[in-house]
Amino acid sequence: MQIKKGQLIQFTDGEYSDYCTRFFGRALRDFETQQTVEDLKRAGMYEVMQEVWVYHNGKGHYVPPVKKLALSSIGVRERWFRFLVQEQVIEELDDVAEVHMGDTMGEFKPY
Repeated sequence: MQIKKGQLIQFTDGEYSDYCTRFFGRALRDFETQQTVEDLKRAGMYEVMQEVWVYHNGKGHYVPPVKKLALSSIGVRERWFRFLVQEQVIEELDDVAEVHMGDTMGEFKPY
Protein backbone atom coordinates (compact mmCIF):
# COMPACT_ATOMS: atom_id res chain seq x y z
CA MET A 1 0.00 0.00 0.00
CA GLN A 2 1.38 3.40 -0.96
CA ILE A 3 1.29 6.03 1.80
CA LYS A 4 1.82 9.74 1.06
CA LYS A 5 3.71 12.25 3.23
CA GLY A 6 1.35 13.94 5.70
CA GLN A 7 -1.27 11.20 5.44
CA LEU A 8 -2.90 10.10 8.71
CA ILE A 9 -2.72 6.35 9.27
CA GLN A 10 -4.84 4.12 11.51
CA PHE A 11 -2.97 0.87 12.23
CA THR A 12 -5.47 -1.95 12.82
CA ASP A 13 -5.50 -5.72 13.11
CA GLY A 14 -7.87 -8.59 13.80
CA GLU A 15 -11.15 -9.43 12.17
CA TYR A 16 -14.81 -9.46 13.15
CA SER A 17 -15.12 -9.06 16.94
CA ASP A 18 -11.31 -9.03 17.35
CA TYR A 19 -10.86 -6.05 14.97
CA CYS A 20 -9.20 -3.15 16.77
CA THR A 21 -7.05 -0.08 16.35
CA ARG A 22 -3.49 -0.47 17.63
CA PHE A 23 -1.85 2.84 16.77
CA PHE A 24 -2.28 6.13 14.93
CA GLY A 25 0.47 7.81 12.96
CA ARG A 26 1.27 10.49 10.38
CA ALA A 27 3.58 9.80 7.44
CA LEU A 28 6.73 11.93 7.50
CA ARG A 29 7.55 10.89 3.93
CA ASP A 30 6.10 8.83 1.09
CA PHE A 31 6.55 5.08 1.59
CA GLU A 32 5.27 1.70 0.49
CA THR A 33 4.20 -0.53 3.40
CA GLN A 34 5.54 -3.83 2.00
CA GLN A 35 8.93 -2.24 1.34
CA THR A 36 9.19 -1.22 5.01
CA VAL A 37 8.42 -4.82 6.03
CA GLU A 38 11.33 -5.93 3.81
CA ASP A 39 13.51 -3.27 5.50
CA LEU A 40 12.50 -4.67 8.89
CA LYS A 41 13.52 -8.18 7.76
CA ARG A 42 16.90 -6.93 6.47
CA ALA A 43 17.48 -5.24 9.84
CA GLY A 44 17.04 -8.67 11.48
CA MET A 45 14.04 -7.48 13.49
CA TYR A 46 11.23 -9.46 11.86
CA GLU A 47 11.07 -12.70 13.84
CA VAL A 48 9.66 -12.34 17.33
CA MET A 49 9.44 -15.54 19.35
CA GLN A 50 7.21 -16.02 22.37
CA GLU A 51 5.78 -18.90 24.38
CA VAL A 52 2.29 -19.90 23.23
CA TRP A 53 -0.18 -22.65 24.07
CA VAL A 54 -0.72 -25.09 21.21
CA TYR A 55 -4.03 -26.98 21.08
CA HIS A 56 -3.64 -28.98 17.87
CA ASN A 57 -1.03 -31.15 16.21
CA GLY A 58 -0.93 -29.30 12.87
CA LYS A 59 -2.95 -32.05 11.18
CA GLY A 60 -6.37 -30.77 12.25
CA HIS A 61 -6.55 -32.80 15.47
CA TYR A 62 -6.89 -31.16 18.87
CA VAL A 63 -4.57 -32.47 21.59
CA PRO A 64 -3.96 -31.59 25.24
CA PRO A 65 -2.42 -28.08 25.27
CA VAL A 66 1.36 -27.77 25.38
CA LYS A 67 3.51 -24.67 25.66
CA LYS A 68 6.12 -24.05 22.97
CA LEU A 69 8.08 -21.24 21.34
CA ALA A 70 6.46 -19.86 18.19
CA LEU A 71 6.57 -16.81 15.97
CA SER A 72 4.44 -14.00 17.37
CA SER A 73 2.52 -12.05 14.73
CA ILE A 74 1.43 -9.53 17.38
CA GLY A 75 5.06 -8.95 18.38
CA VAL A 76 6.05 -8.41 14.74
CA ARG A 77 3.26 -5.86 14.26
CA GLU A 78 4.39 -3.88 17.32
CA ARG A 79 8.02 -4.08 16.22
CA TRP A 80 7.15 -2.92 12.67
CA PHE A 81 5.29 0.12 14.02
CA ARG A 82 8.20 1.00 16.36
CA PHE A 83 10.61 0.51 13.44
CA LEU A 84 8.64 3.01 11.33
CA VAL A 85 8.85 5.55 14.17
CA GLN A 86 12.56 4.89 14.78
CA GLU A 87 13.42 5.27 11.08
CA GLN A 88 11.38 8.52 10.97
CA VAL A 89 9.00 7.14 8.38
CA ILE A 90 6.04 8.07 10.59
CA GLU A 91 5.39 9.93 13.81
CA GLU A 92 3.16 8.33 16.41
CA LEU A 93 -0.01 10.23 17.27
CA ASP A 94 -0.98 9.44 20.83
CA ASP A 95 -3.43 12.26 21.48
CA VAL A 96 -6.26 11.11 19.21
CA ALA A 97 -9.90 11.38 20.27
CA GLU A 98 -12.59 8.89 19.37
CA VAL A 99 -16.16 10.08 18.96
CA HIS A 100 -18.60 7.17 18.93
CA MET A 101 -21.81 8.20 17.13
CA GLY A 102 -24.10 5.46 18.42
CA ASP A 103 -24.85 1.83 17.67
CA THR A 104 -26.43 0.48 14.49
CA MET A 105 -30.01 0.54 15.66
CA GLY A 106 -29.89 3.28 18.29
CA GLU A 107 -30.37 7.00 18.10
CA PHE A 108 -27.64 9.39 16.98
CA LYS A 109 -25.92 10.29 20.24
CA PRO A 110 -22.21 11.22 19.92
CA TYR A 111 -20.15 10.52 23.02
